[in-house]
Amino acid sequence: FPSHDSLLNTLAMEEEDTSFKKVNLNLRNEIEKTVLKWLDSNHSEPGALVALQYLDPTLHNDKFIKVAEALKASMSDSEYFNSFVDYVNSIAEEINGPKRQALDQAIAVGKELSNITLPDPSGKNRSLTDLRGKVVLVDCWASWCGPCRRTNPEVVSTYNSFKSKGFEVFSVPLDSDKNAWTQAIAQDKLTWSNHVSDLKGWKSLVTYQWRIEAIPYPILLDKTGKVIAHGNDAMGENLKQLIAKSI
Repeated sequence: FPSHDSLLNTLAMEEEDTSFKKVNLNLRNEIEKTVLKWLDSNHSEPGALVALQYLDPTLHNDKFIKVAEALKASMSDSEYFNSFVDYVNSIAEEINGPKRQALDQAIAVGKELSNITLPDPSGKNRSLTDLRGKVVLVDCWASWCGPCRRTNPEVVSTYNSFKSKGFEVFSVPLDSDKNAWTQAIAQDKLTWSNHVSDLKGWKSLVTYQWRIEAIPYPILLDKTGKVIAHGNDAMGENLKQLIAKSI
């Protein structure tokens, strides 16, 4: 079943114009609102399968389940529909199953995030615990990740707003190419010092230790190293509000 983002990924990752990015984000939000409103009264229509491609299945899993149940009687003989049902079930398992429970335990709100020590681009080892006493955004990303690169301007803006008040970013990319990693740091103007990686891609230590399954994935820590918020709860304006309250 196609990714919810498949029809929008043709947008150039290299696009540097901030106004374009804002228009793109607004467009995505408007599409989501329109699809959600349409699905309210058309979830039993076959076209709902197409409409769902514009939604994030992890955020709107209830809509996916509703469509699957509504179309079960009329489309149970369809191989495509049965593949869709398998997809919906797999997403539900990720959200509610053992893997999700393990993720929640690894980065549970109020729990101290386990430490990592990895080299920066110059080879110097940096530890997460070195930043105790500061509010820290642990930012899991990658140079090859389009959504990560589109999110980086928000991270830069947040860093610039709070860096003088005791806020720091600890960036951990899931890269395997050092040149691509360092070029992305320069291109996206990620001016903080704490960039670390073991250059093992998805086999990185952090994916196992923190159960990272998707990127970008931010984890916000308080001054004692305990998790304040993570995932979507640690993005955008919500992130800034949480930082302001924690500094």
